[in-house]
Amino acid sequence: MYAYSFITSFIYFGRWRDDELGIIVRDWLVLIGLI
Repeated sequence: MYAYSFITSFIYFGRWRDDELGIIVRDWLVLIGLI
């Protein structure tokens, strides 16, 4: 459940800041998804 909460907050953060930082967050989500 920790991972789910972590990813959910990252998705929200990525949508909230749709800029360079948001892109980095999306890259993180992709990396997490590949693991």
